[in-house]
Amino acid sequence: MSSIKQVKTRHDSEGFRVHYENPAGRFHKSFKTREAACHFLFLSESERFLAMMAKEKEQCRDWHLRKLIQFYVGKKVFQCETGHLRQSSLDTIKHALFSIDETLQAKMALNIRPSEFNGLPENTLKHLHSAYLLLKAMRNVGVSPIPKLKRKGEKPIFIPAFENVDRMIEEAPSEKRLPSSWHR
Repeated sequence: MSSIKQVKTRHDSEGFRVHYENPAGRFHKSFKTREAACHFLFLSESERFLAMMAKEKEQCRDWHLRKLIQFYVGKKVFQCETGHLRQSSLDTIKHALFSIDETLQAKMALNIRPSEFNGLPENTLKHLHSAYLLLKAMRNVGVSPIPKLKRKGEKPIFIPAFENVDRMIEEAPSEKRLPSSWHR
């Protein structure tokens, strides 16, 4: 099982160490940034889950919320590197998830009550819900404890009448007007 620890290097700078295991044994690898460490954690855990049997996956219920967040951010870093996610979106996700209180992050991810998420911003809840869905897909675990987000009321689509469209086109300031044959 993998984990990320923040460490001080011998040059007195901060870094991150990922402890992981594979069939050859337990190892650790150091990284300069949290994003690189999360990316490696995502890759190592994904590889481990691919090799697991269904019964083993069901027994893997020991992740803290912190590890789930790191795993999810690692997936998003991977998506950013492959061009499926913008850097600005990744930065938003990291800010939302890494700002969660440490006491909540230290709890077991699957034992957190929905009421413990009260007070978190809606954007953070949205990303946490996605992280739980990722965990659910990989481990076949139960439902997400994230409280359901309120759906925003959909605004009705406004379609102006043809007469109003013609009038708006005529009144619009434009150097080049459409030929009158293009109108209805």
